[in-house]
Amino acid sequence: MNNSLNPIRHFLASFIIITHSYTLLGSPKKDILYRLTNHQLSLSSFAVNAFFAISGCLIFKLLDKLESIIDYIKKKCFRIFPALWVMLLISVFIIAPFFSESSSEEHYQNKSVWIYFISNIFLYTHFKGDYSYGIFLYGFFVLQMLVAIFPSITVFNLALLSIALSFVFVYFSWHIFEEKALGLKNKKIQIWNFQL
Repeated sequence: MNNSLNPIRHFLASFIIITHSYTLLGSPKKDILYRLTNHQLSLSSFAVNAFFAISGCLIFKLLDKLESIIDYIKKKCFRIFPALWVMLLISVFIIAPFFSESSSEEHYQNKSVWIYFISNIFLYTHFKGDYSYGIFLYGFFVLQMLVAIFPSITVFNLALLSIALSFVFVYFSWHIFEEKALGLKNKKIQIWNFQL
């Protein structure tokens, strides 16, 4: 991947956090782009569309270099799922019980908690060395946590603090889990008599 695009992708991921800051606080105001475009385009909509455009180019370039579509899927799986699983484990089973209105025991026995966890295990995409996915992935979790801790926080402070804390989560997630998992992507995997 062209690492020169990473700062742009990180910036775009931060736009999503900014838009979500307004929403989570229930602010009647919306982000600056939404107001400037007369309610036609938010920062997060712009960011997601830009991600699709950039990712489309990068995927096309990557597919041209790979041996097969199976090789592509395998590499993407080793890049996508470790960060997602770590975020889900931390948010659902470690952090959420502290913010739940029910007891920890009731939280862990709650069917909706398990449905949420299981239904989210296989989502999202990520690119090597690029924290933008992690910023997006951890950003909403961090936003929710901060709103629960500081219910009267301003939108500006929420967005700023969430972006900073998201980078911290992403940094540790990448260096402790994801990078190691990516080391497995070039290993041959045997499933029954079929080698991936």
